[in-house]
Amino acid sequence: MGTGCAPVRRFPLPHPPLLSSLCLLLFSLPAWADVRIRIEATVDEDLRGVRGTLTVVHTDESLAFVDPLEDLPVPDYELDLYRTFPGAPNQGEVRWRQDGDTLHFETRLPKRYGDVGWTRKGLMANGAWYPQPLTADGRLPVVDWDLSIDVPDGSVGALGQVAGSPSLGWSGQGQRASLAVVPDGRITRVEGGDWHLQLLTRGKPRKVLVDNLRAQVEQLDAPTGEVWGVVVEGPLRRRLSRPGRGTAYVSDRAYRLTKGLYRMHHEPVFTGIVAATAPQPVRRDRLMLASLTATEVRKRVTEQGQRKADLLRLTRWIPMVDAALYDPEMAFQSEVFKRVHPSDRVLDDLEERFTPATAPSVVVAQLRAQLGAEVVHHLTTELSTGASLVEASEATGVEQAWWDDWARPYPVQDYTLEVRDALLTIRREAPEDAQVEAVQVLVDGQTWTKEMGPGEDVWHLDLPEAPKKVRLDPERILGQTSRWNEVRPPPIRWSLYAAIYSVQLNRGWVSAAGSVTVNRADDTHNRYRLTVATSGSDWIRGTLAWTYMLGRPLMRTTRRSALVTSLSGAWKNQSYPGNEDIPYSLVGSLAWVYNSRRTTLAPLRGQTYGLAVTAGGTPSNGGAFVRTTGHASTRIPLHPRHVLAGRVSAGWAWATEGQRRLSLGGQLKVRGIPDGLVQGDVITTGNLEYRVALVRNASIPFGLTFPADLNLAIGLDVGGGIDGDTAVGGASATTGIGVITEHLGLSPGGVMLSVSFPVWATSYEVHEDGIVDWEFFLTWGYMF
Repeated sequence: MGTGCAPVRRFPLPHPPLLSSLCLLLFSLPAWADVRIRIEATVDEDLRGVRGTLTVVHTDESLAFVDPLEDLPVPDYELDLYRTFPGAPNQGEVRWRQDGDTLHFETRLPKRYGDVGWTRKGLMANGAWYPQPLTADGRLPVVDWDLSIDVPDGSVGALGQVAGSPSLGWSGQGQRASLAVVPDGRITRVEGGDWHLQLLTRGKPRKVLVDNLRAQVEQLDAPTGEVWGVVVEGPLRRRLSRPGRGTAYVSDRAYRLTKGLYRMHHEPVFTGIVAATAPQPVRRDRLMLASLTATEVRKRVTEQGQRKADLLRLTRWIPMVDAALYDPEMAFQSEVFKRVHPSDRVLDDLEERFTPATAPSVVVAQLRAQLGAEVVHHLTTELSTGASLVEASEATGVEQAWWDDWARPYPVQDYTLEVRDALLTIRREAPEDAQVEAVQVLVDGQTWTKEMGPGEDVWHLDLPEAPKKVRLDPERILGQTSRWNEVRPPPIRWSLYAAIYSVQLNRGWVSAAGSVTVNRADDTHNRYRLTVATSGSDWIRGTLAWTYMLGRPLMRTTRRSALVTSLSGAWKNQSYPGNEDIPYSLVGSLAWVYNSRRTTLAPLRGQTYGLAVTAGGTPSNGGAFVRTTGHASTRIPLHPRHVLAGRVSAGWAWATEGQRRLSLGGQLKVRGIPDGLVQGDVITTGNLEYRVALVRNASIPFGLTFPADLNLAIGLDVGGGIDGDTAVGGASATTGIGVITEHLGLSPGGVMLSVSFPVWATSYEVHEDGIVDWEFFLTWGYMF
């Protein structure tokens, strides 16, 4: 048996080496591969720590024990960061000392959302709460676990397939031991047919969660006969469910949707439950079974939900619906809309880190495309009996080499489509060792399939006649860096958009717009837009604009920079300063804008820049003007909840009498001074704001939109310039409170109420009889 801690050795692990806390145990080799481990532990009173002993009872391998929290990935993309940490990123730690065959360990979990971490909702530890054993080649071994855990008074725990308190015991086989401890825990039995589940929640369970779980278990057959397991509701923000061993971690956002859309969560929730409760000890076997049987859940809910899905697509011109259907930045996007390729970029599961492989949903899609539906059916049947993937493959004739090819990460690759008369050319750009995969192309209603690869490949498809319509990868089973030019001829896409951007409440000025945007499906650069808008200066303004986008893609339909050419005509608001006796105007502009923000509601970081030249006139009195303006803004994250934001702008204008020039005040300048009251030929302004998220991720059900975050902003604006020979200037203070919401429970939106008051201004009386003239703004998101 073990002889103590051997010197640290390097193993060829498929992830950054975890060497600072690695210790080897060397054991004699029995006839059969077998690892047996006993753990006796106690959860700390604060539910953040676990301490105890891990004893290797028997093994035939040289095991490496590592700290599974040491290299837990910390995302750098702000939306992933926001959905991973309640506050500042932190790592956690597993420490131990060895005494013969026993490790005395202490674990401190990170404050982190997901199935590994601690929050006020309790301890979630899908593995990673003990020193993690690895084989000599860096794999997760299958372990026979014998576990005994004590949890604090007032809390309830889940361990494998057991839930209760104050002591839990579980014995079983798997690659991890799953633990959860919840303060004020409640256990609710959810049973139906072959399903016997215990739902563990903090406090009284949500009725919508219990009702939907119960409705599904009463409808769906269990894939492996009688099933016992535990479902733990936890603070998962990037994925709807994560399977453990006997324990399924389900997000507290599951079924937190506008009524009528619950079906969107059925498949991902039950895929996780099937993967957790299936008898196979190897996690990947269980995940494959779950992906295969997910089609049953989909079939049961498709008919009842099809009309609602069709209704959503018919109303996609509504901005919140369009975002809910197509926004790739939406949480749970690939799970909700059944995308083959996962949308979560943070690979923080034990298996994703130590034995990374292609996602099971991708493998199942390729299995169906390459080997056919009958093979998929037979494989599902075999796995449903409890057979391993190796045994099921032997029974169905699927070669082990086929699975081995997909037991590694999916490659970064791209496909291109070219149509010349009756000849189609499909090119694959991929690494040399990229897996062979089935490629489908839909030609006038007929699907053609060919296996391409490994690596780069070309497919020439010579058709009898020139096709009318061609679509590459119609079922979206291929992972690609770009889906440009996949439909020929490219359809014309159009979208309607309407929004109120801000309301200056005390003056009754509304800034709102409605637009129609048109572009070709294969064109990621050109956009043509017709906009009708209103603002403080214009009763109504119509604009025809052409936008040419440049640089790397930023979001689904935008790039980092753009050139915008526009021509507009406006019917002027006569009460706006400088608009007297000007009934209408004509304006043309050329602008360049740059934007690196990934979200417009409450960005943590990112910059915007812009330059514009605008010229126009008022035909009624012969007035004319020319302006050049520029702006720059940035956001500096002090902490995931705290941001410092700044903006500067400058401009020069020439205008004949009667035509307004540059304004010192207004929404994006000195906000406490009304727009147009203080003007100049040269104006420079600066804005500085401190922003804090007082509440994050609340997600309170409220009909069509769910309040999620509460934000506070405190700012200072200063500005100055020249009006002829006269210096002008001003300053104001601003404070605002805003709410970010989840439209339909899916995609984010937001509104902010801001109050600005002038501190000082030239040529404008900031006080009248000792009373400050406040300016009130209602904006969708932050002003800048």
